[in-house]
Amino acid sequence: VLYISMTRRLKCEIKQKMNAEASLRVSELEKEAILNGISSHIAFLDPDLKVRWVNKRIEDVLGKSTEQLRGEHCYKLWAEIDEPCTNCPSAKALSSGKSERSLMTDSQGVIWDSRGEPVFDNEGNVTGVVEISLDVTDLKRAEEALVLSEQRYRLIFERSPLGIIHFDTGGKILSCNAKMTEMLGIPQVEIAGRKLSELIQGDFVNQFMELAEEMDAAVLEGQFSEIT
Repeated sequence: VLYISMTRRLKCEIKQKMNAEASLRVSELEKEAILNGISSHIAFLDPDLKVRWVNKRIEDVLGKSTEQLRGEHCYKLWAEIDEPCTNCPSAKALSSGKSERSLMTDSQGVIWDSRGEPVFDNEGNVTGVVEISLDVTDLKRAEEALVLSEQRYRLIFERSPLGIIHFDTGGKILSCNAKMTEMLGIPQVEIAGRKLSELIQGDFVNQFMELAEEMDAAVLEGQFSEIT
């Protein structure tokens, strides 16, 4: 009877262990599918910044499997250098034990928004870091182009031989250039915030107001011999 009881208990424990292992395999496959489906570059690195695991996105870009990349220093793979990158978020995360973030540029000129997320054991010790990088090259180029465009607009706005007033749909003046300040004979700081109708009158102002109602704001531009 004792033998049968022990056998049943052993079978039950074996079945529970097999079920747990099966659930664990399913969970691991699900996590791997999620990580591989993300367009960001994701790598799990050890405390020496050596690869333990990479997602499929990195495998495809480098043309190598996780097994082939395991043990390689990340900075040799990404930047082709022999020491950690300057301002490396993963190195900083390993040191600080906190999430770190940096903009990085690789040897090909690609700009990466990179984050280092420390990984801890049950005792709170840092055992590695997850590095997550997203290619933001196009975004940064667009931002730079926008800044240049705004700088050009500001230069044209300020140096225009015409008086220019920028106002919203309610006729409130948002800004004006130096020429308009000269024409009005009022300091620029006293113009912003006032109503357009307080400073300029005439049918053409009403026409501009009608135009402004169709947009978020409008620009009144002109060269006047007299302003009343």
